[in-house]
Amino acid sequence: MTYKQIKDQDFIRGMVPMTKSEVRTLSIIKMNISEEDIIWDIGAGTGSISIEIALNYPNSKIYSIERNFQGINLIEENMLKFGVNNIFPIEGLAPEAFENLENPNKVIIGGSGGNLEEILEYLWSLNSVKNIVLNAVTLNTAFKAI
Repeated sequence: MTYKQIKDQDFIRGMVPMTKSEVRTLSIIKMNISEEDIIWDIGAGTGSISIEIALNYPNSKIYSIERNFQGINLIEENMLKFGVNNIFPIEGLAPEAFENLENPNKVIIGGSGGNLEEILEYLWSLNSVKNIVLNAVTLNTAFKAI
């Protein structure tokens, strides 16, 4: 399989944060995704990670959880632009937004809305989660995760 990377400038962006190409690719590789995985992209922003996963693993199911309505719109616009249909945008704040979702086996955390400890506690309580990747912009976030 040839991995399909997307250039940052190819995404529809707006004013919502986006994970840059190098971090996106490394995060996806570290998730060790298989074709049938159920993935939660928490703090999905523009959906760049979700979109790149969807292109490379078309049989996966990705829940893109984003609290910002503008982010949800950008995820939907990027889904159309890249022609992917295995992403399910979920508007809401984690962990409350997880309530009716299918349990994941892989998780990427790009943003936590200040609820990192609660999110991790929730994820650790699920027997289904095999791999969690956390992207931390600040040392404080990395410290909280540890």
